[in-house]
Amino acid sequence: MGMKTLLLFVLLPLAARAEPELPVILFAGQSNMVGLARVEELSAEQARTQEEAYYYYPDGTWGAFSPARAAGSGLGPELSAGRDIAALTGRVGMIKYAVGGTNLALQWNPAVPGSLYQNLVRHVEGALAALKAQTGMKGRVSGFFWMQGESDAADPNMTVLYAANLANLIARVRADFGDPDLPFVFGKISPSPLWRYGAYVRAAQQSVADSVPNTALFSADDLPLQDGAHYTTQGVLTLGQRFAEAYLGRTEFEGARFLSQDVPAEMSAGKTYQVSVTMQNTGSKAWTRAKGFKLGSQSPQDNLDWGLGRVELEEGESVAPGERKTFTFDVTAPAAAGARSFEWKMLRESVLWFGDTNEAVSVKVSAPAAAAAPAETAAEEAAVETAAAGERLQDALHAGGTGG
Repeated sequence: MGMKTLLLFVLLPLAARAEPELPVILFAGQSNMVGLARVEELSAEQARTQEEAYYYYPDGTWGAFSPARAAGSGLGPELSAGRDIAALTGRVGMIKYAVGGTNLALQWNPAVPGSLYQNLVRHVEGALAALKAQTGMKGRVSGFFWMQGESDAADPNMTVLYAANLANLIARVRADFGDPDLPFVFGKISPSPLWRYGAYVRAAQQSVADSVPNTALFSADDLPLQDGAHYTTQGVLTLGQRFAEAYLGRTEFEGARFLSQDVPAEMSAGKTYQVSVTMQNTGSKAWTRAKGFKLGSQSPQDNLDWGLGRVELEEGESVAPGERKTFTFDVTAPAAAGARSFEWKMLRESVLWFGDTNEAVSVKVSAPAAAAAPAETAAEEAAVETAAAGERLQDALHAGGTGG
């Protein structure tokens, strides 16, 4: 292709690609992270299974997040946080480890042998190993959500140490999960009169948010409580939304919206056709070839049915947030006739797939036209030759007779 080609497309051997990664959010804390939301109080939309939000269930298996299935171990902010994050960034994983009525000073203290924090680290390690074994994806911890502080607010000594203990927790989380800039998002405890020293813990939380980089603290003061301590189902849903909003505001993320496409409805097997798919960058970072942003085949993921599995951006090209990109490329219709799905989605190679899939097209692939049949078969040719030989013989005899 010449210099005017809009983009390059490269067929990469699947075996040469690095293993796919799944961004994983950790949820930890005490009872308001465990959550008291009730499935029966959810709307049909809120109660549906969230296909793009993967959840690590207590039985040691990963699957799409189902509120009904997860309810046995508590429904907390993950109920809406995973859905809202996945809507912008694509598939996301969630691991929750929370215990009601627990404090940070001792029970979550990373330095205390056998602490909940140490249990959390082991739990996450086991969950990530299970993710790899069950799905083939490598989990990458990309955020830590923390909802805790009420228990410390009942003790004056714990209250005095809360800011230092929280800063230490953040440092250990980032060290243990290998990311010094890991986004740490936490909710301010409610101003309930049940917490005798609650005002001091709330001030300590604000102090940490103001002094520790890449943290986000949000208010939950307006959320409804069902017993003066725990959020109602609606409160839990809103709590999850605020976790998601704070996280997305503190981290770069990928997003893509499908806009249009030009794909023939019918193709002949083995022939080449030009197609186009237009996507809009709805994320917070520019798409560039150097950073691995591409259009990739779906249904199934990484299939080579159309002769290629990736469409690259041009060298040096940059698609800024809000801008749109039309990927124009050639495909080869599959060799076998029949209805074939044509689906594509944005990805960041070896990191994640994200955003919308194009509007699925069922392309009718027809068999190539049969070659024209020979005018005469071999038998017919032989018969013609025999007849011609006979005519020549008769001509010769006739010529001999007339010459006597």
